[in-house]
Amino acid sequence: MPGTWALIVNRHRALILGWAYYLDAFSSYLLRTWLPSVYRGHDNWYTRGASFPVLSY
Repeated sequence: MPGTWALIVNRHRALILGWAYYLDAFSSYLLRTWLPSVYRGHDNWYTRGASFPVLSY
């Protein structure tokens, strides 16, 4: 049955794309938490004070 085969393929594609989306989001989270220098300007608990240079008089 061609309709059944298409349904199975679509389910597998959705499952794979779902995992790819999850892994992409997770890897982005890891980069933000483990490599703070990659994301300069973002506040996180590894940095102290302002991330941008500040002129003070």
